[in-house]
Amino acid sequence: MALSFESLEKALKALDVALRVYERVRHGPDTELADTARSGVVQNFEVAYEQSWKLLRRWLTEELGYPETELAMRRHLFRVAAKHQLVDDPQAWMDFHQARNLTSHTYDLAIAQQVAQAAAGFAHTGHALLARLKQAAQDGPPA
Repeated sequence: MALSFESLEKALKALDVALRVYERVRHGPDTELADTARSGVVQNFEVAYEQSWKLLRRWLTEELGYPETELAMRRHLFRVAAKHQLVDDPQAWMDFHQARNLTSHTYDLAIAQQVAQAAAGFAHTGHALLARLKQAAQDGPPA
């Protein structure tokens, strides 16, 4: 069964848009607008991160035969993904996971800013994962 990349593509596109809007308004005079834009970044990061790791787990399960139970722990999932050249740095993904866990606490300005900053870093990483998964789907699993 071929995996669909559509959900991740849409989530990353929405994150890109939210980041662009936030960058335009974050230092402006309208703090409510900046707060709302930052909230959009946080929400879109949350969705894009969730879509990313779930698609990654499905790919490793379906294409390489890893049992889903073996990939239940995120740290192991990201290490296996790095072993198969789907991600560069498993620790960066763990850092994104920690930022994702903070999204329920974004009523705190410092945490919201921290998550928005992580989201900016994640956008590039998420696009890289998507490209590698698409390439692997076309060429077959990486080594």
